[in-house]
Amino acid sequence: MENPPPAPVRPPGEAIKTVEPVRSPEKELFNSHFRALHGRILLGGETLNPDNKNISPVTEETLVNGSPQLLNECATNCRKKVATVEKDQLEGEINSRVAKNTLVLKQDLSKIEGFDQAKATRWQATLTKLFRKDIASATEEEVRALFDKYFYSKNKLGNDSDTDLFSEDVLDAFDGDLTMVEENADCIIWYARICGFTQDYSETVFKHQITAKALFDDNPDQLVEELNQKEAENKSSRINNPNSDEDEVLRFIWGNKGKIEITPTEPGSETKPTEPKEEPTEAPEEKKLLKQKAIYEKSRDVLNEFLSNPKTTIKEINEVLTYSGMSEITPEDLKKINTTPDMKRTLIIEMFLGQQKRARESQYRVQIAKDVLSNMSENERQQLDCISDKQEIEREIKRLDQLSQSAKPEGMDDNAYTKFKKEVEEGRQKMAEEMEKLPKEIVEKIEKGEIKPDEILREFDQKIESGLKSHQPEIDAQINALKKQIFQWEGLENKDAELEEKPAEIIEQKPFESGKDYSMEEMFSSIQGQVNKKHRFYVENPPNQLNLTDGEINRLKLIEPFFVNIQEVDGRVAYEVNKRVVPFVFEIGDGGDHPDQRLLNGEAATDGDSGVVGLVAASAENPEKQALLYHNLVDVIILIHEKDPKLLGKWLEAQKKLEKSGVSSLLLLAQFDRDKVNRENLRPEAERLFYFSEDKFKNHPDRRLEDFSPTWQKRIAELKQAASENKLQKHHLRWIELLAHSIDVDGLIGIIKEKAGPNKPASTTPSGEEEKKKPGFARRLLDEVKARIAKRKKDELPS
Repeated sequence: MENPPPAPVRPPGEAIKTVEPVRSPEKELFNSHFRALHGRILLGGETLNPDNKNISPVTEETLVNGSPQLLNECATNCRKKVATVEKDQLEGEINSRVAKNTLVLKQDLSKIEGFDQAKATRWQATLTKLFRKDIASATEEEVRALFDKYFYSKNKLGNDSDTDLFSEDVLDAFDGDLTMVEENADCIIWYARICGFTQDYSETVFKHQITAKALFDDNPDQLVEELNQKEAENKSSRINNPNSDEDEVLRFIWGNKGKIEITPTEPGSETKPTEPKEEPTEAPEEKKLLKQKAIYEKSRDVLNEFLSNPKTTIKEINEVLTYSGMSEITPEDLKKINTTPDMKRTLIIEMFLGQQKRARESQYRVQIAKDVLSNMSENERQQLDCISDKQEIEREIKRLDQLSQSAKPEGMDDNAYTKFKKEVEEGRQKMAEEMEKLPKEIVEKIEKGEIKPDEILREFDQKIESGLKSHQPEIDAQINALKKQIFQWEGLENKDAELEEKPAEIIEQKPFESGKDYSMEEMFSSIQGQVNKKHRFYVENPPNQLNLTDGEINRLKLIEPFFVNIQEVDGRVAYEVNKRVVPFVFEIGDGGDHPDQRLLNGEAATDGDSGVVGLVAASAENPEKQALLYHNLVDVIILIHEKDPKLLGKWLEAQKKLEKSGVSSLLLLAQFDRDKVNRENLRPEAERLFYFSEDKFKNHPDRRLEDFSPTWQKRIAELKQAASENKLQKHHLRWIELLAHSIDVDGLIGIIKEKAGPNKPASTTPSGEEEKKKPGFARRLLDEVKARIAKRKKDELPS
């Protein structure tokens, strides 16, 4: 049985209501009112029993050697009571909490209800100290690192909490300054919840645990004297005379000690220490249903408040929608949703179901990964572990390098900043030491290119995704059953059709004619279907001219096999399209649950030769803007290949790699050079992508690709001329498609959206004004780990 961390302090978009604490002079944290509690926390063990009034005189040595075990047990059991899931569901639940907590941490503090400017500034400075960087730039990886540090790291037994480590980190952040810790106790307790601790433990125990360590570090002799002090000779010492407030905290800790098991279907049920151990029993089906209903109703209320809250930004909403596997919405859509109850109800249900589906997929992935690892040889596992650890260390070194070069965060004083810089350097040194511990033989092979990390990791990921695909019908059935149950709870049993998405109307699409010149506007005008703006690839106003930096150009290069997971099934070859190359296929194309009909029609207009044409047809408002967007893409694709003539050759080499089936991506791609009717012959020369000589194709198999690079350099020049004249023929679209396979089209769309700006007028006539540059990529709302899992169905190799 495993337990996930608690929910964040607030759901995304929900205002935090806070009140500055009213402090009683006799109960100040550093006042002697809680001194006995402080001593017992440091001593640990049986001294935390509130009925123990016979504790031996305290010494500095006994305080130093005290154990936080019972405190850790208390924090762990508090987490189990709040939210407990089965072990195989843990990873998915953690990822969900991390995503939410990251949004909470990054919020604008000045907009929180109950925060004046002074408090917002104080919290900003405090959180910067605790998080060791500006919280506005916090990433999910960094928040997950907090969870791992205090609960889930490899060197911990099970998922025990490490309360002592958190306390030490807090004191370290404030350089042991007791006054600063006391003044910012409210923020520290809030931050503990961001890290995964529960509200009850954070508010009841942490403030005293941190204070106890601070008092001991500041003046251990004075603390020992106070704990052994007696009001009179015949009276008990202070350590043996806890007052009612201290007794209350001690009873909370003592009542939550030991190993507690909780049935995962009843998070609030009565708990008992497991002596003798009793196996958790499965709750009746009715109780499971009640718990699921409670989870849904709580999520429904949170999402309703989230959508209705005027302080919630459209960006925050779209982050949650994307996380739920749904299309983005516009501010106008949001207004309509909040004024149309049925539409809002539909959206909330779909958001909840999307999150539930992701959680289930994560659970399956964890189990599939375990199965894959168990079937690997010891050598393969060592290689995978080394590659994973090496990349993690390199990422951390890169992060530390960036921190060492960053300016002093606002609100951090000079002493704290000096200490921060020193810690960064120490962290970098530690990472270098960790790198030295990796198996040298494997590292050397990686550096020599004998072991290719990307290929090994990609193959591992593909095995997991392939395994997940086999479970997809089961997951879909679970989600559909849950949806029907929600309809019953909401009284919608007879309204399935109202809430179900209607399938897109199928419109027959006429293909472009071969040998005919098309302007880009004419091309997109002939594509049938309505434009749906509610997806992340949509560009409101493509720029007239797109200027990229050298860094942006280099980052857009993509060398991946187009086809992956190639397997032999019943004597036939089955394969999948690489999601990293064409993510749009799995989100709004025929590899997803709800394909965009205009995208499908755009692809059909090219006889299936160009997914990019389909993407553009679905990603701008009208044919004029679509033509401008396509021009942006084509210009960049040509520019990158002009600047790097070797890129296409490198891409070709990536296609040649044989998978275990003995088939390569190149072999599959090259099938499309064959004539559609007579498979023994090639298509017309202008339509071929790989084999340009009939003689070499038929008589010299080893020389078939001799003409590949020189032919494509000529074609790139021809494409540049055709695009500049706005005269493209059907086979040009096929050429552009192949060149786009070595370009990160997803990233390029992001750059176009960023550089365009929301209100920039679109025009097909160049203005002559250079587009203003904005720094960096358009930030992806969620990384690939959190992308929706949808795979194109396996196809068969043409016979």
